[in-house]
Amino acid sequence: MNSVAGLGRRSRLRGRAVARIAGVIVLVGTLTSCGQAPQLVEPPRTEPGQNQPEKTGAGELREDLTPVLERFPQLPEAVSIHWMSGTLGDARTPGPRSYWIDAVIALSPAEYDALQADAVEVSASSLDGLSPGLRDVVPSGAVLGSERLDDRFAQPGFSTEAYLIADSDVLVLMTVFQ
Repeated sequence: MNSVAGLGRRSRLRGRAVARIAGVIVLVGTLTSCGQAPQLVEPPRTEPGQNQPEKTGAGELREDLTPVLERFPQLPEAVSIHWMSGTLGDARTPGPRSYWIDAVIALSPAEYDALQADAVEVSASSLDGLSPGLRDVVPSGAVLGSERLDDRFAQPGFSTEAYLIADSDVLVLMTVFQ
């Protein structure tokens, strides 16, 4: 009878040990899951010189207002425009495509003044990402910009950097979207 009683005692001890281990696992899992939820952080503005996908496109410099005004209804008083568009990266890469539009837009003085209230002077290198075909149409002058100015042209699915050129009534937009 002693051997049978010994087996029962060992079985109970093993059962208690398994229960304790399971309890510790549950406790550890509970404690680690009570941490803070991860925070979503907005990506910073792209700095000039960072690795950016190459802008590709037809290289056609366009001057028709309608296609850009349809994408940016915030520009009802645009006077004239020079713009280019295309895709980002290598066309041979599979997957969804990202598109870009760069535009140099002459605004009415009133519209320019309204936007200028949201802008401060920034580095001229902010325009380094502008398509080379548009650089010649950007007038000389201090470059003005801000996140608040970018936000005026924000739309779901669009990433836009907006800059004003001081003393010129010119707005420069660099936009990426899918």
